[in-house]
Amino acid sequence: MLVPPPAVDIGSREHLAAVNPDATHAPVRAFSTFTHGLHVLADWFKLHGVTSVAMESTGV
Repeated sequence: MLVPPPAVDIGSREHLAAVNPDATHAPVRAFSTFTHGLHVLADWFKLHGVTSVAMESTGV
């Protein structure tokens, strides 16, 4: 079975992240853009088995 990759929507006020919906009852969460929020996001990804993340620049 194909597992959907993790996703992050980068925002100026918050980041929305998603993991495999089979891995948790709440597969989408919002995180602060400040350092503490980014550490919480990284820990959440690790908790759900995410080992790498890629980001594409889409704006100025």
